[in-house]
Amino acid sequence: MEQALPLLNTQVRHTRLTLLRVLAEARTRIMEVIRRLARHPSLAFSGNVRESGLAQVGSEYLRLGRALDEWIIDLVKGTTKAIYNDTIKKLDRPPKLTEFSQRHLEDYMRIVSEPNGPSLAGVFSENMRRRDIASLRRTLIDVQRLGAASGMTRKQIQREMRRRLLGTGEAGPTSWRFIDSAGREWHPDNYLNMLNRTTQATIARETMIDTMIAEGFDLASIQNGGNPCPFCSSWQGVIVSVSGKDPRLPTVADAKRAGVWHSNCVCTLEIVDTLIHAEKIANQLKVRLPRGTDVSREQWRAWGLKIAA
Repeated sequence: MEQALPLLNTQVRHTRLTLLRVLAEARTRIMEVIRRLARHPSLAFSGNVRESGLAQVGSEYLRLGRALDEWIIDLVKGTTKAIYNDTIKKLDRPPKLTEFSQRHLEDYMRIVSEPNGPSLAGVFSENMRRRDIASLRRTLIDVQRLGAASGMTRKQIQREMRRRLLGTGEAGPTSWRFIDSAGREWHPDNYLNMLNRTTQATIARETMIDTMIAEGFDLASIQNGGNPCPFCSSWQGVIVSVSGKDPRLPTVADAKRAGVWHSNCVCTLEIVDTLIHAEKIANQLKVRLPRGTDVSREQWRAWGLKIAA
């Protein structure tokens, strides 16, 4: 059966291009505000001018936040439709669920907002806004202090403020380092790739699970993608019960507790036919399933490696 990873990768590439465009446009607008502030004739003489310029920078970050909200909504809708159609095609029979309802989309938005929503807000709006405005304000204050200590004229202070702000405008405030809500700093490309892949993979997985359950299919195998970590590798080919109702098999929640589907993970699910894959199912059932929510990742990994052997 055709694997889901190529489709997921296609969705990731498409939405990443959209995200890069949104960010590029926002960065251009923010830098233009900084350049206008740097060239204002009263920059060194008017606190109102400086605060008004910083407020405009903040407004652009709020505008960016709204654009990112729209990006997330489009991502959820597009990925849901693509994965649903792909899953129905694999089932090769008329679907019971003809289309996804608004409730499904709202459910997926809630799923995305829990791991990614605060991070998005932290990186692209509130945390970045506070960080960059504080940095710009500190630059202006430093020049004022330098001028007072060294006896600079107003024209010299104005010139030094302009020089420093324009230098900031070339690289972007604080070089646009991406700080997430946990305070971790990411290289922009790494952060964007992580955010996009994780969001896409989450929506794709939840869409496939809901479609399978609605169509009466419960078993799926985990398929690794990219460069899997040791925990994901140990679950390659492991069969899970997507509904969680088959006590003989691990659940999707078990796989998550074992370390599968972490940030940046692109492991996918593939539908398992109980007749075609009867031998594979029987072989997995020979290995005793760990029980309880306190099973460690290492214990789950050891169990998975036994199945692979």
